[in-house]
Amino acid sequence: MHAVPPEVLAAVLAWLDPWDLARACRVCRAWHAVCLDESVWAHAARDTPLDAALQSTVPLFVGAATLGDVQRRWHARRHAWGRTHPIPPALYPRRTVYRPPDAAAQTHVERVAIEYVSPSHSPSQGILIESTSANLRALDAATGAVLWATPPVEDDVLSRKHLGVSRGWLLQDEYMPTRAHLWRATRGHRSAARGQFAWHRSWAEPGRALVLAYPILAWYVRRSRSKKDDQYVETDVRTARVVRTYPLDNTLHEAYRVQALALDDDYVFAAGQWRDNVAILHRASGRAAWTLPGHIRAHGAPVCYCSETARPAERGAFARRSVVHTPAPVWVQTLPDWRPPRTPTYTWYEWKAIAVDRASHTLLFLGEDALLVVPAYAARLRGEAAPAPYLYLLPGGDAAPDKARGIAACDGRVAVLWRTLTLLDLQPRARAASDAAPLVVYDYAAPADDTFAGCDGIAMDATSIYAVVNDRCASADAPHAARRVAGFHFDAIAER
Repeated sequence: MHAVPPEVLAAVLAWLDPWDLARACRVCRAWHAVCLDESVWAHAARDTPLDAALQSTVPLFVGAATLGDVQRRWHARRHAWGRTHPIPPALYPRRTVYRPPDAAAQTHVERVAIEYVSPSHSPSQGILIESTSANLRALDAATGAVLWATPPVEDDVLSRKHLGVSRGWLLQDEYMPTRAHLWRATRGHRSAARGQFAWHRSWAEPGRALVLAYPILAWYVRRSRSKKDDQYVETDVRTARVVRTYPLDNTLHEAYRVQALALDDDYVFAAGQWRDNVAILHRASGRAAWTLPGHIRAHGAPVCYCSETARPAERGAFARRSVVHTPAPVWVQTLPDWRPPRTPTYTWYEWKAIAVDRASHTLLFLGEDALLVVPAYAARLRGEAAPAPYLYLLPGGDAAPDKARGIAACDGRVAVLWRTLTLLDLQPRARAASDAAPLVVYDYAAPADDTFAGCDGIAMDATSIYAVVNDRCASADAPHAARRVAGFHFDAIAER
């Protein structure tokens, strides 16, 4: 890789934004051509005259009258370099060891997120970002074509819990996580297709719950292992400044066990590792606007629904299930007075994820064996009427061996990933008069019983669900089943 001569670097640094300089140094450990692009040169006017001493002493500036001339000359050199060297995203994993090419097939896709190259959210313009056990890569959501991929690497990170994409920014963490990394698309929103992401900064010990909603990166910080003094923190990714923080311990029982966060313009949604850890907070103050135990105490247990046995269906298709009323489980009825037992043998109940469907104004909390749905939450919280949540209980209950793991929502539809793939229509277009539930449920009949076993990556757009599946096509180089992303149309299935 061709590095810029030191004298050229010294001459160019005068026009660099401090964040661009930091990214270049910490990402590349040197100054490489891939790091200089439009985002760097935009900080100075192209008609800026050059110092005469630079024009005579720096080869890059000889014959250049303005900064624009230097920019065009630099780009010509960069593009000439790029024709002979593939330009991956400027990612710098720790303790990097490159895998041999024949081992690339053994990597496992762990997380998947979807980003759009235009605000219209057209499915034909969606880009899938995959986080694997070895690298990051982007796929065209319509064709499955690989748009870019980082070189396969291997380090001490075996799993990544979070992957978020928002308006050209990408959030990824290391396992536990010990660090959270934020990347910025260096050519604006559309650069997600080109793969030109530059490292922005990292945070140590950010907590288990992270959410990226540009320009805000929100998480909770565990201040102490012995005291419940955890903080909710919002940071502006553009300036890396903390814009809001307040304690969580007054709202959530055992606040340090928060597992999932989400937010909108007015509220923060939090869920944790106990059944009573479900809350909606005022984003400005941190004051609790609604909690599940408080709702049950004031209004009784939510209405509960479950699915009857699905009718026979062909493999590789969705089958509609009949949804009926069911009595509330014991844990729901006793939740206001419930306290976690002080025994080390107790198995925690986890609320896995939170999703907000903006089309139907519905808030969704995914637990191990149930989906808590809060319709029209914002309008009811602002008005006098209390939220009217209901529960959809997954078949098998808490005795099911395979718990729910992932959720995605878009345009009034919700996809839940557990031992199968379930699609819930919150705004059913056609519903029989006998249907008692406010939703319609479809289950996917997978080709194999273990298609979704151990998988928890899921994303969704207006026409399809993109879920991580086990690939049974093992080979001599990859004897164990790998994981990949498959696209499921609502009326059929199309493998990506």
